[in-house]
Amino acid sequence: MGSFIPGVDLSAPEKVLADLIASAKSLDSEIANVEVIARQASTFCERYLLPAGGDLTGTRESLQNFLTAIQEYETKVANWRQQAADLKENAPRWIDQASVALTIFLLCSDFHIRLILHGLSMRRGQSAAALKGTKVEVSTEEDELTI
Repeated sequence: MGSFIPGVDLSAPEKVLADLIASAKSLDSEIANVEVIARQASTFCERYLLPAGGDLTGTRESLQNFLTAIQEYETKVANWRQQAADLKENAPRWIDQASVALTIFLLCSDFHIRLILHGLSMRRGQSAAALKGTKVEVSTEEDELTI
């Protein structure tokens, strides 16, 4: 059987026609699914993105404030990391300086305490010469030790 439309063969088997009809039906169901998704997207936009009647100014401002807060936080974190690096770098030097200062303080306080005790002993009437000749016995040695 010939076709009265050039380029179209109307003698196609029934299987091809059945496949085309099945494809059209599945296409109809896909279109229905897309319509449902479009309605859901529309509802989402109306409820959450466009509460002011389509004006995105509030949403834009909110996002800009959010980005500003994130940038401030990044700046703070960068400063904290720099401070931690400074502490890590300078801590050994500070510990050395503190130990030297503490040693000097203890030596000076020991000297001052001895000076005060010596002054108190002189006030009681003991002279430095009398203290110098005092004998002290040491239990580990038989000899006497003089101060």
